[in-house]
Amino acid sequence: MVRVWVVQTGAWLRKIESHKGPVVSVGTSLHGTKVVSGPRDGTYRIWDAQSGACLGELYGQPPIRSAGFSPDGTQIFSTALVEGTVQIWDAASHVCLGRFRNWMFEVEEVAISPDGTLVLAQLSNGVERETRIWHIQSSIV
Repeated sequence: MVRVWVVQTGAWLRKIESHKGPVVSVGTSLHGTKVVSGPRDGTYRIWDAQSGACLGELYGQPPIRSAGFSPDGTQIFSTALVEGTVQIWDAASHVCLGRFRNWMFEVEEVAISPDGTLVLAQLSNGVERETRIWHIQSSIV
């Protein structure tokens, strides 16, 4: 389940019955009009934050860790816990545009630069941590 609140007032807006299992990741578009959510099974859903309507689904690599929108809202980035990948999706067509791979570490968190050109990922193998930066246009496989 995903709950949506109005930030300015703290008022509860709606509850979205989003997935069969517990939701482990939620991200919003820049202006808060869309929400992406996902359980560990890799099925992400995109929602209209005002109406609660499901706008589409993405099928990523389970188990998932996090998901979020690019600054301009045209892309969604998701991470797979075990695979060590970051997937990039077209937010309108729901098509996977590619992925960034890192076989030695699990991807814990992902962030996109404000200009939408870089992916910053926090990685871990249980003992060590590292931060990796990919240039989106030149690193997609």
